[in-house]
Amino acid sequence: MPVPLLSGDPLVEETVLVTGGCGFVGQRMVSSLKADGHSVRVLDIPRADFTRVIDMGAKVLEGSVVDGESVRVALGASRVVYHMAAPAIAIRDERFIRKMVVAGAEVLMEEAEDSRVEHVVAASTTGVYARTDDAHSEDSRLKPGNRLERAKLDMERALEKAARRTGVGVTVLRLPNVYGVGDGGIVDRLVPEVVYEGTVILPERGWVSCVHVDDVVDASRRLASSARASDEDEGVFRVWNCVDDQAYSTRDLLRTIARLADASMPQLRSPGLTSSSKGRWAIRDRCVRLVERGRSSNAALKEELEGWPGWPSLEDGLPGELGTG
Repeated sequence: MPVPLLSGDPLVEETVLVTGGCGFVGQRMVSSLKADGHSVRVLDIPRADFTRVIDMGAKVLEGSVVDGESVRVALGASRVVYHMAAPAIAIRDERFIRKMVVAGAEVLMEEAEDSRVEHVVAASTTGVYARTDDAHSEDSRLKPGNRLERAKLDMERALEKAARRTGVGVTVLRLPNVYGVGDGGIVDRLVPEVVYEGTVILPERGWVSCVHVDDVVDASRRLASSARASDEDEGVFRVWNCVDDQAYSTRDLLRTIARLADASMPQLRSPGLTSSSKGRWAIRDRCVRLVERGRSSNAALKEELEGWPGWPSLEDGLPGELGTG
């Protein structure tokens, strides 16, 4: 039997599905989409608290991403899927993790093939990269460490295989540590990394970097909106690191910031953008003030640094919108 509809009208004429829509990132995604007038549906497990997304006006369904019928009913007429479903951090059972992460992605793509879905944006993790002191590029060496990271990399491979088989576009968005109100204390655990690594234009140690939840939402939506043009250029599958709300490619940022640093700001040097002590603490002080004001995204920092003596305007050096990576 189809999963029960918990709110709203019959499942017709919807445009967007958010899996894991009751989670930390998922709720922000639903809120952003509804604020812009989109019709949104949410698929999440029965134990989830649906109250907030129902209040936002989303149509919600209880079910699992590993159940084909649940996914099929949830998809309805959706053209875009934000696949944010993930096992809780506390779960240690590797078989359960792999079932939800890898099998869930496979089921989603199987059902998407016979639906109206044009593009899937799937959340992965920068934990798939090897632990190094360099900022990560999408081309960095892959060496996942824990159970979830290994499962996420296998999920990416399953998504790529399915995308090329079905023609449904897929963008994998690799996320660092996501923080914001309601994050469960990640900022407290990672300070001072958050204030001087996670909010610097590029972190000096990519594997401990952070990104604000609102930037994840903005990046995901930009990637989805650019999907058709990018699919023509890059095929049906692509991978991006979540750098900030502009969703710039890390490759482009590395090249651009390194060039600007070498030419105009000797406190920052490439490769790896390792800062001198003086330059590092100047940036850290700026970041602390941004965090205190609640403007802790990389985009906010770039805006702030444009007025810093010795720092050139970034407008001429940064790549444009999506599709340049």
